[in-house]
Amino acid sequence: HSLASSLAQGRGAYNEAIEHIDQCTDILSKESPEWEVLALRKVNLQIMAYVKTGDDMYFKSATDQLTEMLQVQPNNGSLMNNLAYLLTDNDQQLETALEYARKAHRTDPGNANYLDTYAYAQCKNGQYEQAEQSLIRSIQIYDVSGQSIPWDLYEHFGMAKEGLDKSAEAQQKQQKARTAAEGR
Repeated sequence: HSLASSLAQGRGAYNEAIEHIDQCTDILSKESPEWEVLALRKVNLQIMAYVKTGDDMYFKSATDQLTEMLQVQPNNGSLMNNLAYLLTDNDQQLETALEYARKAHRTDPGNANYLDTYAYAQCKNGQYEQAEQSLIRSIQIYDVSGQSIPWDLYEHFGMAKEGLDKSAEAQQKQQKARTAAEGR
């Protein structure tokens, strides 16, 4: 069924691909690593289908799947971060997104990506000052690790600056986001 799912995905037949994954996960234990891999694949398919179609059913299915996975692995920072980002990016359940982002960050305080998601959720919840500080720390972590800074971090920084009425700095960060995005 996994191969059939891949083939269906390649054709853009997301529903068919999701059905094949469901057939596989139905026979696996939720505690098995295979179930987790397939469940994450299903979430990714649902997000792709949501982006392609704009159908809220796919968004709800993806968030429901991540929530179900968190019931099995309540301390999984990656799952919390993914759910927080998905909710934040779609302006859904923003207080819940902020809480998931905070918890994800606490599981791995040195993870610049988690900190960026936390800052993004802070922005969407009107906590611009805290977001600005989180983003400064996130950039420092990226710099120390020698990793390139993702373009959307600069976009989030621009949101924080805008929220703090620092429009010139906001424009500068948004320009950095555009430049970084063009270079990826």
